[in-house]
Amino acid sequence: MLTRTIFEGLGDFITWAMQLWPWIGNNANILFSVVITVALIYWIRQMLQHQAAGEK
Repeated sequence: MLTRTIFEGLGDFITWAMQLWPWIGNNANILFSVVITVALIYWIRQMLQHQAAGEK
């Protein structure tokens, strides 16, 4: 009986959480894209600074 209650509660939570995916999905993609773009710009600037200083 206890196991059934745990799994039913878990199932209800997962069902509720899946209703949020359409809203979260696109915003998460935008956030990841922005973070990756900023990181790449920072990395390229650091590489150019090292190249200008004559470092490898």
